[in-house]
Amino acid sequence: LKKVMLDNKNSQFITTSIDNNFQISNKKILAGDWCLDNENNNKSDLLSCPWGNNKNLSEDYFLSQKILDNYAKKLSRYLNNFHNKNFPDRYWNILILPWLAYYIPGELYRWRLVEKALEKDSNLIFSDIKIDKIEIPYTKDYLDLLSSDQFFNYQIFKKILIFLSNNGKKINFISKEINQNEFITKTYNKSKSKTKKKFLPITLDYLSSFFSKFNNIFIDRRIFKFKNYVKLSLKLFQFPSFYYYKFNYRFDHINLRHVKIDREKRNKINFSDGEDDLFHKYLNENIKYDIPKCFLEAYDLINHESHKIKLKPRIILSAVLHYHNEVFKFWLARNVIKNKTKFFSSSHGGGNQLKYCPDLQFENTIVDKKFTWTLPVKDKDIQLPPGKFINFKSSRSDKKFLIYLEKAITLFPAKIGNGQNNYLRLNFDNVINLKKSLSKEIYKNFFYLPTGEHEAKMQETIRNSIQEKFVNKKNVFYKYIDKSKLVICPYMETAFLESVITGPTILINDFEKAPLQGNVKSLQEDLVKNKIVFKNIEDATAHINESWHQIDKWWLSNEVQNTLYKFKKNFCNLQDDPINKWTKFLTNI
Repeated sequence: LKKVMLDNKNSQFITTSIDNNFQISNKKILAGDWCLDNENNNKSDLLSCPWGNNKNLSEDYFLSQKILDNYAKKLSRYLNNFHNKNFPDRYWNILILPWLAYYIPGELYRWRLVEKALEKDSNLIFSDIKIDKIEIPYTKDYLDLLSSDQFFNYQIFKKILIFLSNNGKKINFISKEINQNEFITKTYNKSKSKTKKKFLPITLDYLSSFFSKFNNIFIDRRIFKFKNYVKLSLKLFQFPSFYYYKFNYRFDHINLRHVKIDREKRNKINFSDGEDDLFHKYLNENIKYDIPKCFLEAYDLINHESHKIKLKPRIILSAVLHYHNEVFKFWLARNVIKNKTKFFSSSHGGGNQLKYCPDLQFENTIVDKKFTWTLPVKDKDIQLPPGKFINFKSSRSDKKFLIYLEKAITLFPAKIGNGQNNYLRLNFDNVINLKKSLSKEIYKNFFYLPTGEHEAKMQETIRNSIQEKFVNKKNVFYKYIDKSKLVICPYMETAFLESVITGPTILINDFEKAPLQGNVKSLQEDLVKNKIVFKNIEDATAHINESWHQIDKWWLSNEVQNTLYKFKKNFCNLQDDPINKWTKFLTNI
């Protein structure tokens, strides 16, 4: 790497709070608000989100899908060569696409930030800090590191900058040293070694395996509430599977700390296929070293573990297990290829209603059918009653609170699509506006419901700002929704659907940046026209102040109810006799 003397004419590119500790130049370009360690930092040189407008987001979303398809084929060949196998693409796609759907947009987002920095200053200065290489055991570990770890994200930015420097860009690397132990970083794979399995759940798992071994259909019980899951299983004349440890990521994954990455073997496979595009060349050089160990060096360990599962159903129906549970994915892939098992996925939340669905719609590549909450868009889509909303209480008993549902925002952007292009201060700015602009009478009834997935420091800042309005309790979502006069939701996903089904709800969403999927332009316009959706918190707050004493007059008006009917029909079709509809469909497949 090139080493140069300090030149204050050039900008220092700051990528994380780690390299923000070093003052090399008076001029700084900050990659994102995750670099800021306090409110006193100068934000004037903070780069804007690369996907902050619909044109850029749309282009990179479809580019990411194209790259996903390309590397799905490349990785299938690569993994067959690495393991001396001859599996069809679908086998490997089931294993790797969930990770690849995080990896490609994660790398592309950071690549775009580096491009924006070079547009500001074509001769950047960067702190070259030597830190321990972070290895990735599993898909879920990659997502956790990408979304929250300073060291991991620093390594990604550094990797991009080194590549661009080697390809003609002027980047000056200044060596710096740091004590890595001074920073708190998440430790992975603790749960397996420190969590002891208990006798009763183990016994239930054993009994469940025994009685369900002849089931024709494996059903991910997360699709339905417990009572409905049991009822559906009995209607299908099969034993409900009550697994606690099996197919549970916290318990059934193997600790891979002892498994070392074989860089020499990984390096033998050449991904290059003549692309001229720099980003593709960058991926070709680096992806082989970034693949989680569970698909390469630890493949045999996970495969062996999956063979302990003797179930051979005719159909496997999954909501979330095929995302992060590697043992399940290995078992699923083997059944699909070897036993010709049909694989169906089911929506587990409202994200599929978005045009830019965060998972890049990778499921269409691996499933036989996809059960959606929305009207069918793809050939494999089938709309069935949302399992989560069967027998869902569709009213509120005590209407008095104004509730704000926190949008979970991670420290670093980790997914593409609606709301995943992080603005870390979104919830904070919204609640400060509400605190300032709501009438005193309304604010007395205001409460903030946090999630368990928001960046901790910003959540603490919000708590300190609104104090007793911050509901510091777990699992109170439905309790407070039931007592709400009006709910404010700053994101278009499951919580919005759960709220809008029960009563008055408003959504903060800019359809230009986060449109719904399908031909629904007129519906989007009606949602805005009838004050169900607002582009910003200021307009929403004004509506709350105006309508608070006549909420039902607004909500129950013909215009609002007709718009809600169209919205639900498109994106959350609640039907009569839903259990029998599911039973009939699964029986007749």
